[in-house]
Amino acid sequence: MTDETRLTPHQERIAELVVAGRTNREIAQRLSVSIRAVELHMTNIYRRLGIQRRAQLHGALRQYA
Repeated sequence: MTDETRLTPHQERIAELVVAGRTNREIAQRLSVSIRAVELHMTNIYRRLGIQRRAQLHGALRQYA
């Protein structure tokens, strides 16, 4: 795994919450950040993991680990 594909601890937490079925709004409230911040993190997570949709995140995280 390279630095380009490594998620930050904050991105990992957001990704875990997405996989658990939480909405961006729920994630923002839980982590006390804006919805826009969650969206930006999700964009970076998708780019780093080479995916395009939320539905792909669970499988990508399993390969990532």
